[in-house]
Formats: sequence, structure tokens, C-alpha cells
Amino acid sequence: MGTRRLVVISGLITSTILTLVIMPTIYSLIDDFGMWMKKVFAFA
Repeated sequence: MGTRRLVVISGLITSTILTLVIMPTIYSLIDDFGMWMKKVFAFA
């Protein structure tokens, strides 16, 4: 029973970190890259 609890709690912590930290960071990086590409190709 203890192992099952550890797996569930670890999954909850991992999904929370992914949702609140990793995904917004990835979206921000993609948006910044898109803006940079617009600037680069605007001068071409």
C-alpha cells in the first residue's frame, strides 16, 4: 500500500510542476522565438 501512495503523490507533484512551471515557460519561449523571427524576416 505504501508504494501505491508514493506513485500517486509523485504523479500529482510531477503533473503540478509540469502544468504550473514547464508549460508556461515553453509557451513563452515559443512566443519569443516567433517575435524574433518576425523581426529577422521583416528586414529581409
